[in-house]
Amino acid sequence: MKSNDVYYIFAGNPNTPCLVLEQLARSQNEQIRRRIVENEATELSTLLQMMDDSNPEVRLALASNPKLPLICLQALARDYSEDVRFGIAENANTHLSILWILAEDENPLVATRAKKTLLARGILFN
Repeated sequence: MKSNDVYYIFAGNPNTPCLVLEQLARSQNEQIRRRIVENEATELSTLLQMMDDSNPEVRLALASNPKLPLICLQALARDYSEDVRFGIAENANTHLSILWILAEDENPLVATRAKKTLLARGILFN
């Protein structure tokens, strides 16, 4: 087993000590960083450090962590990456206020996706 495989397993394990998760969050490997932000045991301080991660997939995964405060989700809803915004818009668990932001997105694909997600949740609008 390669060291990256071991780190990947540790990154996703909710029993991994927070200090180890914090260290792994600095990994050059984006798959490891993505697992860190998906892990509900990751400390909020570590999650906040990941808000500006260079990889859009990491930032998108971060948006699904229930520990992330609403204000951070609002920032991710304005992410420069259309892929991040689209991914948040298609997530059925995205907070309604975030979906409303994305329904007004400058990118028509993101806006349409957010409206479809709102519609699927029973929210009707013009």
